[in-house]
Amino acid sequence: MQPLNLAMSTSFLGLVGEGDLQESLCSSLEKACCGFQKLDSDQNHQLAFFGSGKPSTLMPNIGRSDGIFCLFHGEISNQEEIASAMNYPEFREQQQCAELCCRLFRNQGLEFAKQMNGLFSVVLMDQKTNRTVLIADKYGAAHPLFYDLKNGLRFSNRIKNFLGSSDNSPSINTEAMSLFLKYSYIPSPSTILSGVQRLGPGEGLVFENGKGRLFKHHDFMDRLGCMDIENPVQQYIEQMECSVKNGVRGFPADRIGFFLSGGLDSTANVAMAHRCGLETIKTYGIGFADPGIDERPAAELVANHFGAQFSGYEFDGSEIEDLPAIVWNCDQPFMENGLFLTYAAYRLAAPDLDLIVAGDGADQIFGTGGFAGGRPVALRFLLDKFCLRGTGDLLRKMFFGASFHQDNALFKLKVMADRSFDFNDWFFWGFDHWEQKQLCKYPICKDHLSPFSNRIQGRNSSLAGVYDFATITQDIEHYICQNVLVKSARIAEMFNVHLREPFLDDCVVDLVLSLEQQQRSQGGVVDLLKAQRISKTTHRLAIDDIMPREIMNRGKQGGCIPMNILLSDKKLRDSLRQKLLQSDFVREYFHHQAIGKLFDECDQLYQRPRGWEAYFDCRISQVMNLLVITLWHDLVFQGDPVAAPGIGLADWLN
Repeated sequence: MQPLNLAMSTSFLGLVGEGDLQESLCSSLEKACCGFQKLDSDQNHQLAFFGSGKPSTLMPNIGRSDGIFCLFHGEISNQEEIASAMNYPEFREQQQCAELCCRLFRNQGLEFAKQMNGLFSVVLMDQKTNRTVLIADKYGAAHPLFYDLKNGLRFSNRIKNFLGSSDNSPSINTEAMSLFLKYSYIPSPSTILSGVQRLGPGEGLVFENGKGRLFKHHDFMDRLGCMDIENPVQQYIEQMECSVKNGVRGFPADRIGFFLSGGLDSTANVAMAHRCGLETIKTYGIGFADPGIDERPAAELVANHFGAQFSGYEFDGSEIEDLPAIVWNCDQPFMENGLFLTYAAYRLAAPDLDLIVAGDGADQIFGTGGFAGGRPVALRFLLDKFCLRGTGDLLRKMFFGASFHQDNALFKLKVMADRSFDFNDWFFWGFDHWEQKQLCKYPICKDHLSPFSNRIQGRNSSLAGVYDFATITQDIEHYICQNVLVKSARIAEMFNVHLREPFLDDCVVDLVLSLEQQQRSQGGVVDLLKAQRISKTTHRLAIDDIMPREIMNRGKQGGCIPMNILLSDKKLRDSLRQKLLQSDFVREYFHHQAIGKLFDECDQLYQRPRGWEAYFDCRISQVMNLLVITLWHDLVFQGDPVAAPGIGLADWLN
């Protein structure tokens, strides 16, 4: 049977168990949805698609085979290879992924997802066994699956879809809100709604006999050393070239665009596209008026070197006006210092493209060493080696109070100690435990602010073991899976374009994680302590002969914006302060005095010479977190779950 093609948006909602799916949707949803479709595999399994009526190239794919109903949302790059290997040549095309999944699941069970290379989510309803299975890809972010198990199983790809019913609408999860205030996003399995969870990286859920159980089909720790490496540089070039070639396959050359910053990673994507013979390479870059941080000249140099077209855009902070639409499309509260950069890049490029190729993930799969030049990993190694972490943690409890939250050396000491002693305290310029106790009216539990493992396993006695642990748990599972891909995928969907991340292709990730630590990041403990390591060693060697010399020699930039650009207008800051302090939501959850102090300090930082620029960005990020969570409450929690708000920030403020 041919899969059903849907012409509406990618929003879906499913129900397993007794009840009527449509009754669970609010009346405004039912009235606003164009092309509402209700698809039943039997009376206990219900699935609905709905949307605003805007055609989408990113719609789910549905298939049925041998008593299995499948929804496939996303894309995989190796479906042709899987179909051939499993002797299903009729399912080689992307639009046939759902039916291919049905066959694979019947033959291989839950293990079948391990073969799939791409960004996707899968829902399977097996009538023979009366089981429903939800599966997220290894990153679990580009095509998320949310679920609750309160009355049967309810699942969706949008958190909004759990809102609307007066009987079943969940409340705000304050523990998750605290995670957002700390990290600027909410790590899985938590969500902003009580009782609703999200599948994490490489996770699945089996629901049968009225109960759900989680399982893991992919673990990045298992990929360490999974490949035999004879010639790392040559193999890396081959895998990167293959990743880019597979990523752009099937798209017209004139509808493909590359984000280009002039850094090593985005430039490598363009270089590989050039080697693959891609014609009419289009590149897009974002810059600033300040020449010290403007990357457009380097990006244009790269474009000229490879004979590519280049389009640039100057970011000036006015982009904050589009924040309501961004917040609504992000679905859950999300705010990160690269969000507006990503948004500006898509707004520039998307009108002319069907596919965007980005350079995310290279730093993380090679390992950042905890950022800061690798110092956190070196310090953690030394603390564990000399059994000092326990004593150090006791001393670190003294880093608690106003003295350690000012623009001074104590703040720098605290940031480095937090990163080194406990990988859960990876600091993204949000509110830490002490600050949340001053800010929030609800109880704050420090344990709830530590959702990631801090226990190093494997080669924990060596520097390589600590480096591996930080790479997997923090760089990949924390930063890529919970942050980078959330941001990139939500904005790509917002502009209705496909996204490819060549550095996150299975063949590239497995190869890099199979390299020795020195082949990923060259340098010993002393080098890391001095921030003199050579990052992405094999990557640099592989691209050395094909890159412009100026690019190989330039320092690291890109990926984010100076946050103070967003709120440089004093009138805007005053309006935000007034709006937040007048909000019923803010009044319920936060102390006005703490918010007033935060705005006062921001005003002072704009007026006086600054010390550490990161401290300034931290304070602006905190204001933005409060703004985003309040916008989310107004526009999503209490707003329209179907139609994006047709207002700008100025409209909301007024």
